[in-house]
Amino acid sequence: MNLRDLPLNALRVFVIVAQEDGVAAAADRLHVTHGAISKQIHLLQQTLNISLFRKSGRRLVLTEAGKELADGAGQVFSDMNRLVNRLSRQQEGAKFVVSVVPSFAARWLVPRLESWYAAQNFEIYINATMSVCNLRAGEVDVAVRYGSGQWPGLHAELLLSPEYIPVCAPSLAKVPLSDPGLMKNLRLIHDNSREAWTRWFRLAGLGEASLAGPVYDDFNVVLQAVLSGQGVGLANKRFVQAELNEGRLVQLTPQSLTEAAFYFVCLPERLDEREIQTFRRWLFAEMSSQEPSIRL
Repeated sequence: MNLRDLPLNALRVFVIVAQEDGVAAAADRLHVTHGAISKQIHLLQQTLNISLFRKSGRRLVLTEAGKELADGAGQVFSDMNRLVNRLSRQQEGAKFVVSVVPSFAARWLVPRLESWYAAQNFEIYINATMSVCNLRAGEVDVAVRYGSGQWPGLHAELLLSPEYIPVCAPSLAKVPLSDPGLMKNLRLIHDNSREAWTRWFRLAGLGEASLAGPVYDDFNVVLQAVLSGQGVGLANKRFVQAELNEGRLVQLTPQSLTEAAFYFVCLPERLDEREIQTFRRWLFAEMSSQEPSIRL
C-alpha cells in the first residue's frame, strides 16, 4: 500500500493502546471515549487488512503482527517526538535539562556546579523534583533517580549507595550513646513517612518503638529541624558530612541503614549523545573523587 494512505492518527492510537495494554486505559490517556478508540483501531486494521488483536478471555491481546507493528511504530513516534522537542528547545535556546530529587540537588549536585561551569561549554537546567519525569516525552535529557535501578526501557547506572545514620545537634544528646535503646527517648524527625525509622530500629535490634514526631516531605526541611535541635533525623551520611566535620551535627550510634540508591538515568538510545556523555563523565568523576569504587 502507499504510505500516503496510512491513517497516521489511527496508527498513533493503536500504539497507545499497545503501550497502555488496553482500550480503556488508552481512552483515559487520550481523553476520548472507548468507542472513539475502537473506531480508530477498526480503521487501521481495515486499511492494513491485518488482524492486530485477538481475544483472550475478556481481554484483547496483540497478535504477532500487532506486536511487530506496535514496536516499530512506537519507536518511530518516540524518535519523532524527541526530534521535535529537541529542535523546538534549540530554537528557544533551551538548556540541557537534568531532573533530580531535591536532596541530591541541594546537598550534592549544586555545590559542585562551579567545576562544571569552569570546564564545560553548555548550560544545564536543574529540575529539582520528587516527581518521576517521563524521559521519553523529550522534556528532560537525563535524571538522577532514587530507587532500585530497575526501570524498564531506561539506561540506569549506580551513582551513590546512601548510608543513613541517626544525627542530631550536639546540644541534644551526648555521643556516642552508651545504649542504642536510648534512641527511643528522643524525638524523631521523619522524612516523608515513618517507615525509614521503623526499619532502622528493627535493623538495630531494638524492635518496635514510638515513632511520634514531625513528618516533613523534604529532606532539606528535616535537616534544618535537626540542626536547630528539634530532634533526631536519619540522614544520608554523604549529604551531611560537612556538618559532621564542623561539629554542627553528631552521629548518635554506629548503626546505619542502607536501602535504595541514586542512579544516573537516560534513554539507552541517547547514551552516546555528546552532551549526555559530557555530563555523565563529569558526574561520575565528581562522585569517584570521593567514592573510588565508582567506575566511569
